[in-house]
Amino acid sequence: MMPFMNWVRSNLITVISIIVVVVSLGALGWVHLNGTSFEEEVAQRSRTLDQIKRFERNSMRVPGERPDDPPETISSITINQVAIDQLKDLYDRMLGEHDALSDYALRRNRLGKAVLVEGLFPEPTSLNLPFDARAAYRAALSDLLKPADPEDPSLPRLDAGRPPDQAFIDSELEEVRNTFIEGRTILGVAEDSAKVGTELVKEQRDRLMELLLERAENIHLYAVTDINDPDFPFDVGEWSAASAGARPTMDQLWEGQIELWFQQDIAAAIAKANQTWDPDANVLNVPVKRLIRVEIVPGYIGLHTFGPTIADTSAAMPYSPPASGRTGAAEQPQPDNFYNGPSGRTSNAVYDVRQARVVLIADFQQLPTLFSAINDTNFLSVIDLQITGVDEYLELEQGFIYGSSDAVEVDMVIESIWLRAWTSELMPPIVRQYVGIDEPTAEFGTAPDRPGYYDPRFQRDRGGRYDPYAPRNER
Repeated sequence: MMPFMNWVRSNLITVISIIVVVVSLGALGWVHLNGTSFEEEVAQRSRTLDQIKRFERNSMRVPGERPDDPPETISSITINQVAIDQLKDLYDRMLGEHDALSDYALRRNRLGKAVLVEGLFPEPTSLNLPFDARAAYRAALSDLLKPADPEDPSLPRLDAGRPPDQAFIDSELEEVRNTFIEGRTILGVAEDSAKVGTELVKEQRDRLMELLLERAENIHLYAVTDINDPDFPFDVGEWSAASAGARPTMDQLWEGQIELWFQQDIAAAIAKANQTWDPDANVLNVPVKRLIRVEIVPGYIGLHTFGPTIADTSAAMPYSPPASGRTGAAEQPQPDNFYNGPSGRTSNAVYDVRQARVVLIADFQQLPTLFSAINDTNFLSVIDLQITGVDEYLELEQGFIYGSSDAVEVDMVIESIWLRAWTSELMPPIVRQYVGIDEPTAEFGTAPDRPGYYDPRFQRDRGGRYDPYAPRNER
């Protein structure tokens, strides 16, 4: 040991050099090992930064601000879990709103829509049901003009009536005359005949006004209430008459059902405007004074007809199956088609579009109340309108008295929407074919004179085209 120590002392510089070399080699090894790790860490961080930059350059399609707006593309967005969660919440909220809106629309569209007789649709469970439905159809149309039911104010009732008939008026005026003559005879009054005649006419005129005012104050609307009268205001299918005899076809029954629901909605809108449940409301102060007629346009808008307007009224054609795929798919956006009318709506896989013409006499100043009531009822829309003045003196000669405000004749086309989510369940098989839900079978046929495809009243000489605005006796 001593010789080694002596050697170290005598070679101290050499020993120190050896130690420095060894330590340097160790340090170099340590630096090399840690440098490699550092390089890997720097490279990893660089890769992470590149990935972040790629995320920041990503684009994403999000729904538009409004339901009808197309999706928007957002560029330079960072996709991370927070963004993913936010987008998921957005779509979940939209889906919830869609479901809630669909449920509301379905409930509103179906509210109060009872079938003519239970078990009739889609195929009758009994041979008697079509005949029972014919009677129920006519009864339901007649009920629309009856007084409101206090126990069920939701039922559409117009509380309609006609002016006093001429026989009753003549009887009352004769009684005035007899009383007048009897009174002067008892008193022994002798005056010139001209003056006596003038006084008698005045008393009879006053009594006539009393009769007309009394009638107007006791109803909410003028209308013909006898369904067998040609001037009955609602559209009654000829298939429902007892004289028709034959068993109604299923397409006739379905058309009758849709027409009844549509006319019930129109009646409900008028009843709402007139507040027919209010005993203080009457012809003299309500918006709608007289219902002249309601006519349902045959065919489904966009499938069988272009839809009439006041100006162009001869576009409808007899029913036939729409072209394959004409109604599209419910999952796809439904495009507007303004060729069919100002609303752009056309029958499709989601809903069917029907139209009706309504002619009535109303208070000009209260027209906004009527239009608001129509808009608030189911999915009704006024898509065409024509207003003309009314000669109230001529109307008075016929027994109609409308009050102190200006009366006008309103001629309008009303559009209605029917959601297939519930109507398709009730449609007979043949109806599902002619609205494009099912492919037409070989037995379906496309003949224009197929029974039930149109009402013969609506046939015109101009190539069989439908004109809903011609006088009734020309149809």
